[in-house]
Amino acid sequence: MSIEQIKLSRNTLNELPNKQAVYGVFAQHKTSRKPVHCRYVGETENLSVRAATHFSPTEPDDRLKEFMQSSKTKLIVYELMPNSTEEERQGKLAEWVTKHHPKNGK
Repeated sequence: MSIEQIKLSRNTLNELPNKQAVYGVFAQHKTSRKPVHCRYVGETENLSVRAATHFSPTEPDDRLKEFMQSSKTKLIVYELMPNSTEEERQGKLAEWVTKHHPKNGK
């Protein structure tokens, strides 16, 4: 599967697919516009719905909540995993944690 990315904001949530995925939330580098400083990695049954929960005031990760409510440009990088099991997504999640070293420590 290919890895995709979009700017993440409340206004772009509808651009995310309602599909199973592994994803990361990143800051955007000011000059290169590339994803940097991974804040979170996760796996989900529905990427659009899950991404929306990160903007919620009830987001349990305080550092992620602060970042999501900040004015910083956010990117979501994701890999769709249609028809995958949770076990398959957990395996991919472990790869992403090793690669991106998220601040949430997943």
